[in-house]
Amino acid sequence: MKKLYFMVAISVALGLSGCTGTDSTTSGTNSNLIGTWSNGCENYDGISGEGVLTFTSTQLEYREKEYDGPNCDETKVTNTSTDIMTYKIGSATQYNNGTSATEIDLTKEGETKFSMYSIENNIFYISDGNATNDGSTAEKRANIYDFTSGMKKVS
Repeated sequence: MKKLYFMVAISVALGLSGCTGTDSTTSGTNSNLIGTWSNGCENYDGISGEGVLTFTSTQLEYREKEYDGPNCDETKVTNTSTDIMTYKIGSATQYNNGTSATEIDLTKEGETKFSMYSIENNIFYISDGNATNDGSTAEKRANIYDFTSGMKKVS
């Protein structure tokens, strides 16, 4: 199934499916994350989609909708999904290009993906992985900063 660029990036970074895990530990400062973030409607190759992240003090919920056709026409929804997971904020770090970021570990059903995020001009960005840094361990934390879109804080 086709996905929009940001939806692919967030899905790869989150890379998790199923029900919520049981680890509700957070550390570091997460006050800048708490709230709802949205990428709005994005169009790509005749399809469209929108994603929403909602952070609480211990959980992250990611919801997305995909549409057959442009402009996120509610009468043409082809897929909806929701993922709920816990997260842990780590240390300050840098993306592969030297841009400042913060470590974030995302856990669902006992599986943890290791990533990093940044907030620039009220836009949330999460790193992407590659074969070397696929996010499977802390040492292989996804660290690729290559975003053309992010999610804007809406509440």
